[in-house]
This record gives sequence, C-alpha cells and structure tokens, in this order.
Amino acid sequence: MLFRRRKSGHDLIDEMARRTLIEADLTHTPEYVVENDVKDFTQLALHGVKLGGDAAEIPADKIKETADSGWAFTSFVHCTDGTTFKVISGMVVEFFFPGVLFAERGLGTEADVVRRLGKPNRIRQAKTGPVPIMKHLTYKKKHLIFDITADGEVARVNVYGK
Repeated sequence: MLFRRRKSGHDLIDEMARRTLIEADLTHTPEYVVENDVKDFTQLALHGVKLGGDAAEIPADKIKETADSGWAFTSFVHCTDGTTFKVISGMVVEFFFPGVLFAERGLGTEADVVRRLGKPNRIRQAKTGPVPIMKHLTYKKKHLIFDITADGEVARVNVYGK
C-alpha cells in the first residue's frame, strides 16, 4: 500500500523559498528588484551567483574581462551581456546592469525612475570617472542605485547587498 505524505508547513516554506530563488536570479528579470520588496538580498543572484557568494562561481563562459579597481582587494568582473560583478576579497558584493536593460522596462530616464519609485533616499553628485555619470539616485529599501547621465538617462543600475 502506498501512502502519500501530507505537506507540512516546513515543506511549503521550502517550496516557496525555491520559487523565490528562481525568481530572484536577475539574469533575465533585472526588474525583479524594482517590482518586489526583497527582504533578503543575499538571495538575489546574477548568472546563478548570489550577492555575498564566491566570485569563483561566476560562469567562465559569461566572463568578458576582469578589471582591477585600484582599491585594495576590489575588482570588477565584466560579463559578455553587459552586466558586471563588483568583487571584494573574492566575494560578490554588487551587481551592475547597463541602463538599456531598464530602459526596455520603462525606466530609461531619471524622471521615469522617480515616477515609478518615488523620491530617492539620497541624491549624490558623481565624481569624475570613466563613465559620464552626473549623479546617483539611491533607494535604500530596494538596495538600488541608479546612475544618471548629464542628459538625464539611466546609464547603469547597481544592486547592492548590505
């Protein structure tokens, strides 16, 4: 005789966690962090690698180049799809997405971002650098930073952990 085990509360929680992990890989759905209230940012992943995860887990076939940042123990792993991992001491601490991915989803300008997410927690003028970014809009609850160009376009979106 075959008995079927009834799902316990723990089984249901585990099942929900698995579904959340699938949804939280931002490779094909970077807008997930905009549309959802993420409670545990260590569950967010890019190319299967979680925030706080080991940089050695970044798939080799996705890596375009690795660049030293000039800061101690910090590097950037640039991927073939335009995304980037910020790595400190071998741990992934931040994901960067090209602005075009969010522009395709209705978040291409500073006005679009403010209209959709409201007033940012912080607006900071950018320092000069290789990318012509004029300011950063920080949304602390969402763990997002939108980098804005002089033309008001979203150049890059950063998803960070702690």
